[in-house]
Amino acid sequence: MQWFCGVSVAPAGHRSCKKGTWTKMADEQPGRRNESPLRASLATSEVRVAIITALTLLLQAVLAKNVLDVELDYWGQFAPLWVFIAFMLSNQRDRHAELGTIAVIVVTSAAVLMLYAVW
Repeated sequence: MQWFCGVSVAPAGHRSCKKGTWTKMADEQPGRRNESPLRASLATSEVRVAIITALTLLLQAVLAKNVLDVELDYWGQFAPLWVFIAFMLSNQRDRHAELGTIAVIVVTSAAVLMLYAVW
């Protein structure tokens, strides 16, 4: 909720007028004023799981191509991505779901590489 500076007195619980609008003091979080946008975006579980998924896909592709010298099929190549999509569709964003999904992504990628190494 914002008020314009045309009001002569700041509403209760608000700070002084800056750049044309009144802003609530309760909206500010202590210690987070100078937080960078990148750091703030990494605070969400979706972004952290997405980064782990991307790194796992990249590592899986490098290991399959250069170490195992195999070409992965469509489903095996994107297996960690399917787990990430399931995480996004589940709508569970607590810490346990995040850590469980990261573990399943890493194990899925390792299992695919092991199957292709043996096969």
